[in-house]
Amino acid sequence: MYKKETKEVKEQKQVVVAVVCDNCGKEHKGSEIPDEWHSFSGHHNEWGNDSIDSYENYMVCSPKCYKEKLTEAVSEFDGYDSAEIDDMTIQFANSLVEFLNAP
Repeated sequence: MYKKETKEVKEQKQVVVAVVCDNCGKEHKGSEIPDEWHSFSGHHNEWGNDSIDSYENYMVCSPKCYKEKLTEAVSEFDGYDSAEIDDMTIQFANSLVEFLNAP
């Protein structure tokens, strides 16, 4: 049996104080991602149970940063046929990056 009493307990824990763009480093004070920012992820399923380690989450502050981070993510996941980035297959994401980076 546990004997219990009500006591005041103080604890320290980490809290989000700002959101930082994963591309340019721009910082937005506050714990919520601003409406004009975009959050997306990338992953693949080719390692069995270890595929969970492939999950990456990104936050970007502008279309320019999105294009640059998407380009980087596509090159990181290129070669994995099962990869998805921002809910797109790697094949479509690769085509989109080629289109966005065309002169």
